[in-house]
Amino acid sequence: MAEDSTHNSDTVTILKRSASVPGGTSEECEDCQMLYLENIALKQKSDIRNNLMLGELRPAYPCDQWDGKSRTCWLNRNVGDTVTFVLAFRKKTNPEIQWSQQFHVFQSGKVKQYIIDPENSLWNIVIGSRGHEMRISPITEMDIDFNSFKATIVGPRSSVSRSLLGGLKSTTTVHFKIRVMALDQGFVYPGETLSLNMRRVNLPPSGMTFKWYLEKDGESGTLPSNMRLSPSGAVLTIAELRKEQEGVLACSVFTNMNVFATKRRFYIKELNESKLVKVG
Repeated sequence: MAEDSTHNSDTVTILKRSASVPGGTSEECEDCQMLYLENIALKQKSDIRNNLMLGELRPAYPCDQWDGKSRTCWLNRNVGDTVTFVLAFRKKTNPEIQWSQQFHVFQSGKVKQYIIDPENSLWNIVIGSRGHEMRISPITEMDIDFNSFKATIVGPRSSVSRSLLGGLKSTTTVHFKIRVMALDQGFVYPGETLSLNMRRVNLPPSGMTFKWYLEKDGESGTLPSNMRLSPSGAVLTIAELRKEQEGVLACSVFTNMNVFATKRRFYIKELNESKLVKVG
């Protein structure tokens, strides 16, 4: 309880304080303050439902990662798992919520939106508690990131206290993204050749587009010259693996309509030669 009291005191101080900006000057930056507070609240194991700093609509429980700018809650799960998105609101509010699924379109920056009907939802989705929570069981290939889910307040709602939040606009939308766990490829030696296979994806091969990329470079990144695709694009061969290529290498699969269908993430770790144990 003492920890919560300290945090609340710090919160009030931050709201009243000016934020530093590039150039060595100081001016009011209320959006910066709000983003800072959101990140604190959603990364700590606390009762988020009672935290007024997160606006009108927010996740009820901590996220594996929280992006305050886009208001996105990332949750790490695997295909076949179960996940429940639970929403929290300011006290004495009981808004109506609309859920939708956002389908990512290949290299366009656009999405196709599907409004989820609570009375006639998809076979693996159940919406309950007046739309205040949504359960996905099991998670399917098309439920994972790059696709996402969005919760939006569409019914009566109260406005956030302007005196408390410094006049910031209320926040009435939250995005949820399911990040599939990376497949650990184990340690590989410097210069080793490695093949990564997407053929096990349970989708028809005709018309599919495979997009391989290093996650640190993003979806639009191009592969290095030591990485070569098979004719179908389903297999990636890495020749003479380099130190800077450690990390997560991903492959996103798109349908013949250019809509994201699924993804695999491969975690590559290079074995440091200095850690090898010589025998004899």
